[in-house]
Amino acid sequence: MHILIGLLGVVGAVIFYLYRIQRAAEGAKLLVDASEEVRLAARRFGFRRKANTHPVEAIDDPEIAMAAGALAMFQLQGPATQDLLARAKSVFARHFKRSAQEGEELVTLGQWVIGQCGGAAPAITRASKRIYKLPGSDRRDDLHALIDEIAAGAQAEMSGHQREARHEINTILRTR
Repeated sequence: MHILIGLLGVVGAVIFYLYRIQRAAEGAKLLVDASEEVRLAARRFGFRRKANTHPVEAIDDPEIAMAAGALAMFQLQGPATQDLLARAKSVFARHFKRSAQEGEELVTLGQWVIGQCGGAAPAITRASKRIYKLPGSDRRDDLHALIDEIAAGAQAEMSGHQREARHEINTILRTR
């Protein structure tokens, strides 16, 4: 009888570890798929990573920097919701006169940039500085327009952190 109980314990342990291995493999596949999505979106927008430079400094397209700055503004209150990301996707596509797929890719790249910066607050600072350095100073108000357009659908009041970030954007871009 004790041998049967021992065998059942071994079989249970094997099943448990096989289940854990299967879940780990699924998680790894999700991670690879997500990184592949970012890589493909970056390639379509012509983003090239430069050695010994922060990824934000390698951005040559102001649309990517603006998308990162706008998304970071709303992530100051916490992680982005699916509703916010869907609204941002449609706003980016409409504002930049792009397809819905390109709007989604801008959201993906924006979130990647925020992750590379180590959070929303540093991403706002870095993205704003990059927008200022990129040619086309007439597009500086576009970041405010994007933020206002996304916020219009949120129907929530700006937090103190968001007001401070907005002031920081104004200071960096030397607007309003």
